[in-house]
Amino acid sequence: MNLIYKKKMSIIIFFIFLAAVFLLGGCKQVTTDTNGAIYGSVLLKDQVDHSGVVVTARSGNAIKQGLTETSGMYVISGLTVGTYEVSVSKNAWYIAENDQATKSVVITEGESVMNVTFNLESDLVPPAIP
Repeated sequence: MNLIYKKKMSIIIFFIFLAAVFLLGGCKQVTTDTNGAIYGSVLLKDQVDHSGVVVTARSGNAIKQGLTETSGMYVISGLTVGTYEVSVSKNAWYIAENDQATKSVVITEGESVMNVTFNLESDLVPPAIP
């Protein structure tokens, strides 16, 4: 075999190898799905306006937050796959006796979890009406 024939064969084999890699999926794009979301509500006992409650979702070192609207509804979006501990906080309010301080939520790829609800009560005593 001459040298030119060997070079041509090497080039042909190289291109066949490249084609096989692409056709068999050897070059896959690695992405992190951040389409998950948690939807829910926080209800403040004896209140009409339920806004301003901070809702926090933690998974390892990842922390995402949402804020309730007047209706008490919130959404935390852009979540990756994982298990999240969801908690709420608002000054002068605490978790109602019949509720949990944190709720565990599992997000799978592209999933939204609905109805993660909390009930809060105030630790402030309303002023007496004379």
